[in-house]
Amino acid sequence: MRTPLALLGAAALSALGGAILGEYSLSGILAVVACLLYGIVIGEAVIVLQRRPSRPGVVVAGIFPPIGWVWSLWISTGHHLHYASGTQLGATVVAGAAGAIWALTGRRALERTPPGG
Repeated sequence: MRTPLALLGAAALSALGGAILGEYSLSGILAVVACLLYGIVIGEAVIVLQRRPSRPGVVVAGIFPPIGWVWSLWISTGHHLHYASGTQLGATVVAGAAGAIWALTGRRALERTPPGG
């Protein structure tokens, strides 16, 4: 039951984050940092909702942040993605990697934690 909840939660949070980030024109290193933090937030949401993220949870934490980021670029460029800079588009990879790595390392940390501790 926790896996579908984590998947829906990550999707909803990614959509909300994409809508919020779309209101700003982030470029350069700021876009990369925003994607890093965005991916971490989605990865953490998967950990919180699923407790011990399964493979699907880690995959979702790596897929939804880039989707949300591209949606935010679509919004911030006035529905013309060709206006996005190379850094903004390259930061998409950072969002996905950050989310997946955060969920994966959180999973490993939880596996080492004894029950109840």
